[in-house]
Amino acid sequence: MTAVVDRNGWQLSGRTEGLEPLADRFRAFGWSCVEADGHDVTALRTILATSDDRPRVVIAHTVKGRGVGFLENKVTSHYARFSPSVLARATRVLERP
Repeated sequence: MTAVVDRNGWQLSGRTEGLEPLADRFRAFGWSCVEADGHDVTALRTILATSDDRPRVVIAHTVKGRGVGFLENKVTSHYARFSPSVLARATRVLERP
């Protein structure tokens, strides 16, 4: 079994606090733990392609809203509702080379 934790530092009501050292908490319960850049798809594929003989957690360190400046690292991006104009704006930003 593999669990993936999106460790972006946010929850619905604001920043997460008191969770660190998160990896050590999982290890204390017998889980194998891997930490990775959650934006590195190649690294994540490699990690997920391997198996372990015990439960494993991948702590994927990410930035909420990464790449879209008006959403990046903001609590409001956790529950954002995209109007057609906001969706078009975000899409344009992400499609830039």
